[in-house]
Amino acid sequence: MVVKEKRGRRRYIIFRMSFRSRDKRDFISFLRQASELAGRPTPYVIQVQDDLAILRCSPAEREELIAFMKEIGGDSLLCSGTLKKLRRRYDL
Repeated sequence: MVVKEKRGRRRYIIFRMSFRSRDKRDFISFLRQASELAGRPTPYVIQVQDDLAILRCSPAEREELIAFMKEIGGDSLLCSGTLKKLRRRYDL
C-alpha cells in the first residue's frame, strides 16, 4: 500500500502577506479569525517567516485557498508538492 493512498496528496503554497506577523502563533490566530468570518476551515500553517507563509492543503482545495488568501491580503507565489522546493527557492 502506498502512503498517499491513506493520507492523500498534499499541496504546499507559499504566500507573500501584506503585513508582517511577529511569529507563527500571531499568524495562526489572524488566520483563524478570518476563516471563522468567511465560514471556512482554517488552513494548516507550516511555516511563517517575515512576510512569507507556507500553507498546506489538498489539491482539490488549492484554488479555494488561493482565493481566500487573496481576500485577506495574501499573494500566492508558488504551489508545490514538496516543501523542499519552496524552501530552496525562497531561502526559508
